[in-house]
Amino acid sequence: KANMPTAREGLAIGVVNGKIYAIGGYYYDSYDSTSHYLSTNEMYDPATNTWTTKADMPTGRSALAIGVVDGKIYAIGGGYYDNNFHYLSTNEMYDPATDTWTTKAPMPTGRYGLAIGVAGGKIYAIGGGYYDGSNYHYLSTNEMYDPQTDTWTTKADIPIARAGLAIGVV
Repeated sequence: KANMPTAREGLAIGVVNGKIYAIGGYYYDSYDSTSHYLSTNEMYDPATNTWTTKADMPTGRSALAIGVVDGKIYAIGGGYYDNNFHYLSTNEMYDPATDTWTTKAPMPTGRYGLAIGVAGGKIYAIGGGYYDGSNYHYLSTNEMYDPQTDTWTTKADIPIARAGLAIGVV
């Protein structure tokens, strides 16, 4: 298959109408010894085996998570490093039909490495973590986003705090 145009890690993926959207991430440049956090948004069409560059996400970041509700992609959380660690509560919605981004209500708890599950039209942002400069802190946080009302609600924590987890919804 065709290679993704922008090599990166820490990106997130959303699928709308059979198209795959690869959003955000970062790459390390060994030439200047810096990490570059991306707002890149590229769409892959499996039917034609082609990639198309779409509107950039407003906030460049990696280790974010994505939920898809009603054909809209919600890019939530993540972070970046610029001599300081930044863990984001950012919630940005991408509409593939118009190729536009809209800022939505921020997640209550900024974090990286969270996972998202979508059930009943609601987005559940679970787990994740942050680094305080000397220690990693993993979270058991579970926050639900309602795209219809643009509001967040705290739900029951997961039993074991963790980051870099994955979620499946059945």
